[in-house]
Amino acid sequence: MGGSKLAIGAAAEAELSKKVHIKGVPILISSSLLREFGCGQIDVSMLYKNSSGENCVAIFEVKSSEAVSAKQIGRLKMSAEFISTILDCPASCFLATGRNILCQIH
Repeated sequence: MGGSKLAIGAAAEAELSKKVHIKGVPILISSSLLREFGCGQIDVSMLYKNSSGENCVAIFEVKSSEAVSAKQIGRLKMSAEFISTILDCPASCFLATGRNILCQIH
């Protein structure tokens, strides 16, 4: 990935982070730990309470386009499952570009 593409990606993550982290508690998890368990790196994530007061995790894959490979989605889902198990609460994955959340990944 070229330097300018990395800068665009970092800027998009920073934008989304500002938007979502005011709604919950940021979650930071080592990408090395995730890789050790066969999971994918997480761009942005947070712990929040849903409308029923239940703790939930939201994980965001930030892309400059809407293109995400099936392999990448599989690793992201594995990360969600891993974090869900550790925190003992449900986790959902979302695709986002910058500050726009495009869709939930099922």
